Amino acid sequence: MRHPTDPRKHGLKRPEKTITKTEEIISPEQDELLEAIVNRWKTIKKFHKKNGHNIISDPIIIGYSHIKYSYEFRNNDFDDQQAAYNAAVAKYEAELIEFNRQEEENKKLDSERSSDEIDKKIRRTEQRLANLKAITAGEQRPFPGVF
Repeated sequence: MRHPTDPRKHGLKRPEKTITKTEEIISPEQDELLEAIVNRWKTIKKFHKKNGHNIISDPIIIGYSHIKYSYEFRNNDFDDQQAAYNAAVAKYEAELIEFNRQEEENKKLDSERSSDEIDKKIRRTEQRLANLKAITAGEQRPFPGVF
């Protein structure tokens, strides 16, 4: 059994109730008048207000062609995303518990196997030693099948 992978370490992020984004509006016209930039900002504010967004930073006007600002809005899919996140984490934790249980069981079996093998080797060595003593004394081997 392979070690389960933690989805949080492989791109799964906790969902947020409020999403924050930064926008940068670049005008195709390089030298727009400041008045046109201000009018564009008013249009942007109306758009965000209409869509229920909250502008959280003042606009940064870069030159005469860029407007940069941040806004936030409610994540309508938060409940579904939170449920999916919780399900993925719960699945990982269940797999991890099963993996750890299986590892402990394997360690126990390995230790039992190794102790059985050690016991067999000890018995065989004792039998070989008894055979060697019998041969040295000129007697019949007590364990004829063991060399």
